[in-house]
Amino acid sequence: MAKKLTITQRRWLISAHILFSIIWIGTSLCLLILALTALGTSDPSMLHIIYLLAEVLDKTLIWGSSIGALATGFLLSILTHWGLLRFYWIIVKEVLSIFSFALGYAGLHTWLTHLGTMTAVQSSDTIQAAYPLTLHIYIAGCTLELAALVIMVIISVFRPWGQFKSPKKPMRMAIPVS
Repeated sequence: MAKKLTITQRRWLISAHILFSIIWIGTSLCLLILALTALGTSDPSMLHIIYLLAEVLDKTLIWGSSIGALATGFLLSILTHWGLLRFYWIIVKEVLSIFSFALGYAGLHTWLTHLGTMTAVQSSDTIQAAYPLTLHIYIAGCTLELAALVIMVIISVFRPWGQFKSPKKPMRMAIPVS
């Protein structure tokens, strides 16, 4: 059994977890706002600048804060009485955390890179081809990630559902041997 945290250590870890989570949520909101701004402009220079800014936020704040939130959340689970699989609300948060991180890594980062590449050419013809669909998919992904992060905050505050009850082991019946 792992050593449990002291109250001071736990408070520092919770503080770090909250700060990483705030940065992740705030940066996700900024990326959504930048994408919505891009939706409202057709100026290739402006679009390119928007995606350059978004890529900086993605490569710095999103990656650092999401990894920090996942790591501190994991440590809080294993080093406190909450555990990784003891409560339904923690399991839901873990699933949403992994989903949000995977969406960011496999989807949002890739779509953002494509958007930046499409607008780097500075040609309206190139931007018109696959750009609108990619932008709408990116906006939907940003919205989905932000919604998952906000739901995790709400779950953390209300702590709905109860403790996970493992199924009782079935009784073994003795089979008579003849």
